[in-house]
Amino acid sequence: MQDLLIWQTNNCSACVPPYETYIVQKATDAENGKFAAKFVYNNVYSSYAINKFAISLHPSSLTGYIKSTIASGDTAIIHIDLFSGNNIVDNGNFYETSSNGSYRKINISISQTTTNVDSALIKIVGGKKQNTELTVDNLVFLKNN
Repeated sequence: MQDLLIWQTNNCSACVPPYETYIVQKATDAENGKFAAKFVYNNVYSSYAINKFAISLHPSSLTGYIKSTIASGDTAIIHIDLFSGNNIVDNGNFYETSSNGSYRKINISISQTTTNVDSALIKIVGGKKQNTELTVDNLVFLKNN
């Protein structure tokens, strides 16, 4: 299992505009462990987090746990790109369009067009409508034989 510690987000804790800038938040009601990540819409910007990291095997899927409040017509997204060098060689997507107040397990299939990969990028994007929230926890790549 890879610990994903170097996430880049679009938070701006030093900013002082008239809207909430802390839009990727630490949630203490984690599914596993102490914390999860909550992505909220601040009526101005969608929240997002991106992490690119080295991997040695081509995963078949990404599993995790989510809970959500999704405004009518909105969508939150979890996107995976697998790289060989600078080229994207496989990917997977999850689109959350419904609300669920309890954690549920998700399994995001990743395409299998090649076996040669050296890094992965995971991008999580909150919604674009007021009152949309997505909480994500315990992301793990799986490799099926």
